[in-house]
Amino acid sequence: MSMILALAKRLKDLDYKTRRGEWNVRDAFAIIDLEGASLGIVGLGRIGREVARLAKAFGMEIRSYDPLISNDTAQAAGAELVELDVLLKKSDFISFHAPLNRLTLGMINAQRLRQVKPGAILVNVARGGLLESLDVLNESLESGQLSAVGLDVFPDEPPDLSHPIFLRPNVLCTPHVMGLTAKAAQATFAMVSRGMADVLENRQPQNVANPEVFGTSLRQ
Repeated sequence: MSMILALAKRLKDLDYKTRRGEWNVRDAFAIIDLEGASLGIVGLGRIGREVARLAKAFGMEIRSYDPLISNDTAQAAGAELVELDVLLKKSDFISFHAPLNRLTLGMINAQRLRQVKPGAILVNVARGGLLESLDVLNESLESGQLSAVGLDVFPDEPPDLSHPIFLRPNVLCTPHVMGLTAKAAQATFAMVSRGMADVLENRQPQNVANPEVFGTSLRQ
């Protein structure tokens, strides 16, 4: 939501202009309302559902794509479950919260970006590999298909700063830092500790990537 708000309200540009004394830019810049805008959430897991909850407070219309989520779960999160192509075509904002695996690697490519609603804003704070490359994003910005992009993650980290996308004022970049708050770090340590205790007590821990291994006793 920080990325979405910063890009919608053009905070980066307005800060720069204000520091240069260009006060009258306030009458020239197009500022986007979130109320009534459509947010497409790719990946409606725990994080995606939290984003949906926050977006609802701004009066946004929420759609989601997640092949592992039921309609009931999506409705409980206040989101309409749709196919990815539909989400891309109808969303003013697109936010990624999917894991990176063989099914999601490069899922957003040049062909899919051509289906995006013209002028949409894309934010990826999940995994850089969900995007085919920075090239396809740059081309979409060049054509105007995307009006702005926010990236906290990149296909290669740290990214190659010689790429032309980093010269664009309508691109907001952060160094894979969106989850690195003090409270988030404490929650991570607590989750890891609970998981270790569960294993030692022969219980199945939460947040397991391969739960099929628990078909037999943990002691075996």
